[in-house]
Amino acid sequence: MINTYDIKIKQFSVFRTGNENSKDIILIIGSCRSVPYLNYLNKLVGHSHLIYFIDPFNYNWDENDKFCDMEAVINSLENDQNLLNIFKSTKIFIHEFYANFGLFNCSKLSNKNIYQFGMNPEIDICIPNFHDIFILDGDFENLDANYRLQDDKVKYIQDNAEKNLNKFYMNCFKSSFPEFAKYFKDNWLNIRLFCSFNHISKNYTFKIFELMNEKFLKFDVNLSSVKDIDMYSNTETKLTDIDYLAFKYNWDEKK
Repeated sequence: MINTYDIKIKQFSVFRTGNENSKDIILIIGSCRSVPYLNYLNKLVGHSHLIYFIDPFNYNWDENDKFCDMEAVINSLENDQNLLNIFKSTKIFIHEFYANFGLFNCSKLSNKNIYQFGMNPEIDICIPNFHDIFILDGDFENLDANYRLQDDKVKYIQDNAEKNLNKFYMNCFKSSFPEFAKYFKDNWLNIRLFCSFNHISKNYTFKIFELMNEKFLKFDVNLSSVKDIDMYSNTETKLTDIDYLAFKYNWDEKK
């Protein structure tokens, strides 16, 4: 299974997998939350497609893994012919929403964006991003200093989780999968769709991938063969008594 380290060490040459001779090129630009889609695609169509992956955040480190000026590095990539050739040859572009990463910006409203640097894919897919969506007691406890001061932690979770979920639903509406907002809303208490405030589960990524293939990719493949790929199962924030008081979880997990 391809992991985030594999991608990071190939950042400046651009991580690639699949069929090196293929002209059917897929480019994924995303965070660690997009790596499951890379694994799905590599297993299902890696024999027929060449697949690239870029995590723009990795440009915070140089080729010697030393922290650097990310903005300056990204600006320098505007003349990187390898990168520009990848953009120009991409047929399927799968990405999260970026607006603050220079030429990697995926919003055409950004003053600088990837479409100005040759990106003109046949298929353009935006994935809804689950980022800083605090819902669980353990995540609040570890990362929210204000939470630790609360007398009524249950109400604090309820109030803030509602705000965070609404933010996520808006992310869905801005993506290629607005229908996922309703799916998430209808199912998040019965199925673990997220591991933590920043990581999603296989239940989330596989559902998105099903929708992706149904709506856009239309690959004639056996999706069930990748259903159990699970990158982040060991990152799960466990439910606590406070979580059960805040919401009626019906996840198949022990407290």
